[in-house]
Amino acid sequence: MSPDPIIDQVLNLQRKHEDTWADRHGSYWLARLVEEVGELGAALVDDHEHTPDWELAQIASIAINWLRHRATP
Repeated sequence: MSPDPIIDQVLNLQRKHEDTWADRHGSYWLARLVEEVGELGAALVDDHEHTPDWELAQIASIAINWLRHRATP
């Protein structure tokens, strides 16, 4: 565990979904990332069920998993 609860939240989310889109092409990952960015925008104007912090954690975890996916031969 990290001494930083925000890092822990992101890494827990990343681990939970590390295999979710493992068989998908990069364009799929981009579409999901952009979808989460849109949800962040909605959350910032109080038009989404989740908080901006939750959406940012999802964006961060997707970015980590996508980087790992791209590094896998």
